[in-house]
Amino acid sequence: MRLRLRYFNSFILSGIALLGIAIVGVFKGNRWLSEPGMPENPYGWQIYLLASIIMFINGFVSIRTARQAEAERAAASAVAAQDSKAANAVQRSD
Repeated sequence: MRLRLRYFNSFILSGIALLGIAIVGVFKGNRWLSEPGMPENPYGWQIYLLASIIMFINGFVSIRTARQAEAERAAASAVAAQDSKAANAVQRSD
């Protein structure tokens, strides 16, 4: 499967950003993920990692759903084209 630009929807791009934040949080420490003056969350990078996984799942599901809808539309238009050809053939024979 070739990677195309159309597969970079907002869910995938958000997942990439959240994954980057999680990776930086692992290496820089959770102090980097908190606001100034706020207490550190010991699970900060794990929360960002989980959020990125959820975004990737949403992105892949939306891509798959869009591809199924395109296939259904193509099949419906092919059936409609065949029906119109059959109707034209019946009208010509009359």
